Amino acid sequence: STPTLDAAQTRTLLDAGLATFHLHVQCRVATFLGEGFYTIGPCGEETLGAVGLALQPGDGAALHYRHLATNVARALAAGASLEQLLLDRARGYCVSARDPATGGVHCAIGGGADDFLATSTLASHAPQAVGRALAVDFMRPRDRPATVEYCSLGDGSVNNAHFLAAANLAEYVAH
Repeated sequence: STPTLDAAQTRTLLDAGLATFHLHVQCRVATFLGEGFYTIGPCGEETLGAVGLALQPGDGAALHYRHLATNVARALAAGASLEQLLLDRARGYCVSARDPATGGVHCAIGGGADDFLATSTLASHAPQAVGRALAVDFMRPRDRPATVEYCSLGDGSVNNAHFLAAANLAEYVAH
């Protein structure tokens, strides 16, 4: 059967996509005004909120730095308020000490219980995702269902040493 979205899931996807686009526009405005430092935003990735809804609580997510909609959709589905998410990410784009993800140390996305913090370093999160996927079997109680470790990448990442090392490790372990 074909999976379908109910009204609440559809609204979550729309909210995540629109919030992601809104944050991108506002970070550009803040940078123009000299109050922001991050101008890399989504370029069609707003629809990746669907991945956030497909992941289950407990699944890890190591996201490409433009794939904020995945993080937003997961947080909204878990009951976070859209207003708080927008404020938290705006703080991140301005590298504010009140950013809950990094405390103003670096501009990053993520910060949920099952999310990796992702920065703009190409594929730097890929080795961490592979390591976490390998460690899950050691950490997981035998009566807990298996989880997925999701890692998203941009097109510039596939020739990066971080990604290639992670892919080689995953391939080596699989065989």
